[in-house]
Amino acid sequence: MVTAIVIPILIIYFYFLAKKNRKKYKEKWLSITEIKEESVIIGEVKDVFYEKKRFYYDFHIMITHIVIYKDGKTTRVERRERLTKEWTKSPPYAGDFVKLIGYWEGKTFIFNGYKRIDKQ
Repeated sequence: MVTAIVIPILIIYFYFLAKKNRKKYKEKWLSITEIKEESVIIGEVKDVFYEKKRFYYDFHIMITHIVIYKDGKTTRVERRERLTKEWTKSPPYAGDFVKLIGYWEGKTFIFNGYKRIDKQ
């Protein structure tokens, strides 16, 4: 008798808990491209490669890793974007001279906005 009452209550509880977590992670996933614009890096793009990561169950993100070269120094930067069916590879490409706008997260520069500029 107790089992007939407790098990449905547990199932309903965990259903609503999972639904609440999914909503929270979907909001985080939707805001992944909103970054702080604190600093700027200017340099030439030497290498670009892409990495797909799972964010939460069926929510994925695409991380674009870029190596920037300026004055004999290389810097590793990355752009985080939501991965949807409409996602395509986007600039910058190797050889471009760019100005990246973003913030530092440890030793990695995270950016979302960039501007292609003439080589100086």
